[in-house]
Amino acid sequence: MRKRLLLVFVSMLTLALSAGAAEEIKLCGITITDELAAEGNLVPMLDAMDNVTATGTVTYDSETQTLVLDNAEITYTPSKEDNVLAFATWTTDFTIQLKGTNKLTNAYSGYANAIVIPGVAGVHVTITGEGSLEVTSLHWYAVTLIGGSLTIDHTTAKFNGSVAYNSGPGGGLYVKGSYVTASAIFNLTAIELTDCSIVQPVGAKIVSEEWSAPKLTYYNIDMNGSFDDVVIEPTSAGIGASLMEREGMDHDKWYSLDGRRVEQPAKGVYVTNGKKVVVK
Repeated sequence: MRKRLLLVFVSMLTLALSAGAAEEIKLCGITITDELAAEGNLVPMLDAMDNVTATGTVTYDSETQTLVLDNAEITYTPSKEDNVLAFATWTTDFTIQLKGTNKLTNAYSGYANAIVIPGVAGVHVTITGEGSLEVTSLHWYAVTLIGGSLTIDHTTAKFNGSVAYNSGPGGGLYVKGSYVTASAIFNLTAIELTDCSIVQPVGAKIVSEEWSAPKLTYYNIDMNGSFDDVVIEPTSAGIGASLMEREGMDHDKWYSLDGRRVEQPAKGVYVTNGKKVVVK
């Protein structure tokens, strides 16, 4: 009897795994199945929904578990608490690839997160690419790290809302050579900055405290009583471009690495159309 039940369980698990992208991610409450992913741009489907406005291009590759945002702007106004983007609990590595300027907004009237990264199986999400991403929750957290981790890798991200977990210590945040702005960052098991540093609030630093029950260590960014946004910038010249710089760029404009407009670039390194370019 036990063997028969085990065979049934294995068969069910095999069928579930063969479904591929099914239930790996949810976007505006819609499960992105293999069939939907195969159609290419998900924006027309999203924009056809009564509670979503969407422009640009959004695609998902289930084999590489990569969500590509290409000048995408999505605003989700659910009728009940829901997330703009949520990841499954049994797949570990996802990538959000950025092209151009992208925005994800949760316009729910009550408490609702914009992005949720669970941690049952150690889900890890990486945001990267030459573009930028602005994530907004009107009334709650921009990113909730329930136990999974988020890496922001050599790109630009602005979080209008906290990057945190509400009920005790959450997951880890890892920023590598990126421009990051967030309303607050706290209640995480780890915050690590590589090739970047906190520039606002002035004097802010990462501090650790003991969480009383359970006995875990979590990390906050100590803002010394300031209510300013947390701003992280690269410490090496020429990495990325701030969100403000990116939004002001077009194909014909050149900027120095410190953001100054350059009419006739000479030899050196510049930023144009969101890319670093070396002029020889």
